[in-house]
Amino acid sequence: MSDYYVDATAGDDSNDGLGEATAWKTIARANGQAFANDGLLFKRGLTWAEHLIIVSSGYAGDPFTVGAYGSGPKPIITGNLANGCITVRGASRVAIRDIHVKEANWYCLKIEGGSSHVSVDNVEASDSAKFGIQIYDEQGAVGRYLSITNCLVHGNQEHGIGILEQNHDIEIIGNECYGNCLNPNTQLAAGIKLKSDDDARCDNVRIYGNRCHDNGKNGMYLDSPGPGLDVRYNECRDNGKAGLVLEWTADNGAVIMFNACLANGEDGLSLWRRSSHNLIANNVIADNGRHGMFLSGENPDPLGMHNNQILNNIAVDNAGEQCHKSMGMANDGTNGSGNVYEDNLLGWFDAGLQQMPPFNVALDAKVT
Repeated sequence: MSDYYVDATAGDDSNDGLGEATAWKTIARANGQAFANDGLLFKRGLTWAEHLIIVSSGYAGDPFTVGAYGSGPKPIITGNLANGCITVRGASRVAIRDIHVKEANWYCLKIEGGSSHVSVDNVEASDSAKFGIQIYDEQGAVGRYLSITNCLVHGNQEHGIGILEQNHDIEIIGNECYGNCLNPNTQLAAGIKLKSDDDARCDNVRIYGNRCHDNGKNGMYLDSPGPGLDVRYNECRDNGKAGLVLEWTADNGAVIMFNACLANGEDGLSLWRRSSHNLIANNVIADNGRHGMFLSGENPDPLGMHNNQILNNIAVDNAGEQCHKSMGMANDGTNGSGNVYEDNLLGWFDAGLQQMPPFNVALDAKVT
């Protein structure tokens, strides 16, 4: 195990890289090195206009680590209009932390090629022409055991964090995604976006404790997830369109609990088309520009909306209906049935549910 140092100012690629005084200068030199359970450390306060491509793997409990040394702000890797800043390609047991990646033509940081056991922590990803952080492989290779935690993702033209196609066992925890989705032509973009196909879904995805705010389109947009989607303790606030959208779960059943969807431009929380066996419970949905909860199938809907549980949610002061139900979610027997509504507190009379007491009283009483 060795640590290798990179110093854009005082380094020299003819050095061995094994100490601060003998640091390399360029990422190109690091790309030519084979690593194992080593460290690749960039000097804080400096900038590299290059593309780091990680193909080396570490060991269980002892990963190949990309990070920083010295004092000052995070080292910056800028794509300098290249496709990416950092790409993890077919590697395993890799940890990336304490880096700022920015200004790429496609993505700031991407995990691809069937990579596994990759963690990204305390990374800032900003100002790309498309994605901040992306998990995706164009050839359909399946990634597993991937985590993105405590990252700051902002100013990207499309998604902040994008999980696309068939990847499994993913954790997205404690990130802040704001000011993304700036391209006016990407209506389904989001601070956090999950998008997979019906025959190649992302399984076992945990999205906990993230803040998605002030994005130009949606806070979170979760489209066609596989089994095991668990979304809790997130705040989706002040986004231009919806706060949190769950779409086309088929019979896989997601858990959406203890989230706050506040002051978004359109619906606060949406469950939409071809979605059954989902649990939406204990969420707070307030001050949104259209409906609080928008729960609807489509017409026609070949799968329908069946056996969803909408429990113990608080919806208040939304501009439209506090809980809009249509095209199957109202249990019409054609496009939907068996959907359960219990103990939801709404801001006005709606579909037989009682008017809630003042908001702060309800919040104290019902959210635990």
